[in-house]
Amino acid sequence: MKPETADHIAKARECLDAAIKINTFPLPQVAAKEAYLAVFHAAHAFIFETTGKVVKSHGGMRTMFALVAKDDRVSIVRSPRC
Repeated sequence: MKPETADHIAKARECLDAAIKINTFPLPQVAAKEAYLAVFHAAHAFIFETTGKVVKSHGGMRTMFALVAKDDRVSIVRSPRC
């Protein structure tokens, strides 16, 4: 795993932990924002680890994630069974 990927995974875990803690209070919108950030950082990590590219915008993130996830799914489908 590349160091930058590990940083994004760590940030994703931090945000997810925060979302879980916040969710114990009556603040669902705040918890949802933290959960969204966790997914955002996880997606960033996936893109960077797969392509080595840094995405700079929200729209770019969505587009690149869709492309990389599609390509990753195709390679999994085509791989021989173990």
